[in-house]
Amino acid sequence: MTQAPPEWYKSAVFYELSVRTFQDGNGDGKGDFPGLTSRLDYLKNLGVDCLWLLPWFPSPLRDMAKIARLSASSRKPKPETA
Repeated sequence: MTQAPPEWYKSAVFYELSVRTFQDGNGDGKGDFPGLTSRLDYLKNLGVDCLWLLPWFPSPLRDMAKIARLSASSRKPKPETA
């Protein structure tokens, strides 16, 4: 195996994908790692140098999206009192 130059990423082609939606390898209708590995030659032929995999595990929902949703729901207009 040859050593990659230290700044290989500057000219590399990155491909971001979701494992769960990319390729089903066992027939259950959901993408998985066997499905992904079965398509590595395809990705290489496209010129992909590096895969950026989106998280494939359940999220603890400790991100800004949840905070933004909570903030938006707390700003709902309150009914007028007569």
